[in-house]
Amino acid sequence: MSLDEYFSLCFTLDLNLQPRTSGEYQLFRSVYPQGSIMPIVPTTVQARLWGFEYRTVTMEHDFMLYEIWRGNQCIMSNVGVELFPLYIPYLRAKGHVLLGGLGIGFLAQMLCLKENVVSVTAVEFSPDVIDLCTFSHPKINIVPGDFYAYLKEQNLSRFEYIYFDTFSDGLNHYESTIIPMRKYLIESYPGMPFDFWNEDEMKIEHL
Repeated sequence: MSLDEYFSLCFTLDLNLQPRTSGEYQLFRSVYPQGSIMPIVPTTVQARLWGFEYRTVTMEHDFMLYEIWRGNQCIMSNVGVELFPLYIPYLRAKGHVLLGGLGIGFLAQMLCLKENVVSVTAVEFSPDVIDLCTFSHPKINIVPGDFYAYLKEQNLSRFEYIYFDTFSDGLNHYESTIIPMRKYLIESYPGMPFDFWNEDEMKIEHL
């Protein structure tokens, strides 16, 4: 699937979430109108490593935009540049998939609609995010809890792909979390395919 085909698919998906507040989080919904221009490839190291330059598209139809805010900061949305990092995970995911973090639910919903995905297990730490972004589908299983504890406590051999879409606290996250977790998975589950959100970006900063 090309990047253009991926985004065409993305722009057909409406998350069908209701704007409201849960705890310290607020979910907003607005229309990104037909004819407007949306950036889809960000100016990041990851984009360049994947072979893409900054790009925009002209929207062919109205698109429902969702944003989750905590205080005065937008921490999750389904705007184009936020969907771009999910392109490779979307392509690689198959069979029984494990997601670290539900987020706004976009990747989980996209994977539930993918024919070669059998099930999606999303482990989400925040009960407020679960409250705002949960959805129903025969393939989805949303588990409240700490994803990193889940990885150590569960037998992961039933999964065929793992994606870490977890909160990053910047530079320390790569050294304190990604490096040891990568080592753990390689040693405990050799051959298991997995990816971390924004890993290339954090790796460059770390080096």
